[in-house]
Amino acid sequence: MYLNAFIFLILCLSNIGAALSVDVNEIIESIPPNDRCDLEGLFYNLVDDEAFGYTLFGDKPVSFGGYFKVTPWENYIELGECDGLFWKKWEIWEKYKNQFDIHNFLLLKEAASPLNDRVILINKNALIKTIENNLETFESILREKIDPAQFVSKIENGQISFFDSIQNNEMLLGICLDYGKRNARLFCQRGKIFKEDSMKPCGDYKRSLLRIQSIYFMADHDHAETQYLKEKYGRLRGIVSAIYAKGNFLQTTLSKLTAE
Repeated sequence: MYLNAFIFLILCLSNIGAALSVDVNEIIESIPPNDRCDLEGLFYNLVDDEAFGYTLFGDKPVSFGGYFKVTPWENYIELGECDGLFWKKWEIWEKYKNQFDIHNFLLLKEAASPLNDRVILINKNALIKTIENNLETFESILREKIDPAQFVSKIENGQISFFDSIQNNEMLLGICLDYGKRNARLFCQRGKIFKEDSMKPCGDYKRSLLRIQSIYFMADHDHAETQYLKEKYGRLRGIVSAIYAKGNFLQTTLSKLTAE
């Protein structure tokens, strides 16, 4: 399992250093500067804060971030954050997104509750592979036979939302987020069959000089799967940070998002 995942990661990274698409650059240059600035801010937020870079450049199947439609006053006073600004930038993306031909990814907005929505990035090939590797678990929880490619195709065609497709199940979500099958199971069963200290946060809390932040999730640090994931994502963090250090952030992101 780990060898196959490593090989898949190498294949995903093989095109990272490719030259930026001229068409993408031309589209970006045609966008008014103010809108272009908002788009860069939007994707910077998603890549840096929501782990989208690991899905975009690696084999992390899914990443997502949730944002309030109207920021609670407590959040604004304590954190100085306004989710409304995020959605204004998302509206700019909605304005131009049809100009960008996306092949290997799904970038979706889904309703989470009356108060907030989610933005989700899906690496289609990685999600199909993940479902294939965990097919028995998916079929057992969802209580139906699953064709992984059709499963992803239904999300892509708008027949079902991503979270509805996994029935909002925490274990399936953890697997799709690539936090590890054991960690996903333990998190789903937290407080029932194990002590509080059975799982601890996994990820580097130090900002350091790297361009993107570490991935954080609750994990059994003693398990081989967690150790493999820590090594994989630590390596990928350095690679993606180096990529973004070399060029224009928006061009780099949209070129990868639209790569064939």
